[in-house]
Amino acid sequence: MEYIVVSEFYDGDLFYKKGSPYPCDGVEVEEERVQYLSDKELNGKVAFIKKANDELDKKQFKGVKEASLRKALETAGVEISDEYDRDTLIELMIDNKLTL
Repeated sequence: MEYIVVSEFYDGDLFYKKGSPYPCDGVEVEEERVQYLSDKELNGKVAFIKKANDELDKKQFKGVKEASLRKALETAGVEISDEYDRDTLIELMIDNKLTL
C-alpha cells in the first residue's frame, strides 16, 4: 500500500517532507510502524502519513455540507466532537467507510 506524508517527520536518519511518498524507495517498514505513523491516537500527536488514495476518497464529499457529514456520522453511531471541522469529519467518514 502506498502512503503520503501529511506532517513532516524524521524516521531514523530519513526526513520525510509533506507530500512525499512513504516509505522511500527501497526502504522496508513493518506494519506496526505504518499504524503508528498513521494513527494520531496511537502516537499521541498527529497522523504523519495517510493512504495515498485518501485524496480520491475525499473527492466524493466535495460540496457536502458539514451538517450533512455530522448527521451521517451520528446516524452511524460514530462519536464526534462539536470542535471537529469539516476535514476531520470527512476523515471520519472515510475511516468508517461511510458514504452519503
